[in-house]
Amino acid sequence: MCSPGARSQNASATQELAIEVKPVTRLIVSGAPLPLVVSSGGGISSATDASSRYSLVTNLKSMKIVASIDSPMPSGTSLAIMLESTKGVSRGEVEIAGSAEVVTGIGPGGETDQRIMYRFSALPGVTELASGERTVTLTLTD
Repeated sequence: MCSPGARSQNASATQELAIEVKPVTRLIVSGAPLPLVVSSGGGISSATDASSRYSLVTNLKSMKIVASIDSPMPSGTSLAIMLESTKGVSRGEVEIAGSAEVVTGIGPGGETDQRIMYRFSALPGVTELASGERTVTLTLTD
């Protein structure tokens, strides 16, 4: 309590604060696809797996997911991928031959637990193929 005639003593200080929002792009894949095994038959043989999922977050506009494969598929075979999306536009089932855009138009925000589907196909002329592996890389990019 101040007595009559006393003056209040106040002090203040200021600081300049720098702020910044940096670009955020995170893509996480979970699950392990089962082996994709086909048997020769009268037509195109194929095997699918949809046990993998992905989640992403970004604060950027007009992002896309590109799928690429580490080495070409054997002659007469193909590998396709399909990603579901609630934030962008899925291109549906797309063959991966080198690299391919699989989701476009992704805006700021996030999505979780979206399905990834793989389809391995072999033409009727392929009667035997040694087992092998391919690495598929998904990249969230502009």
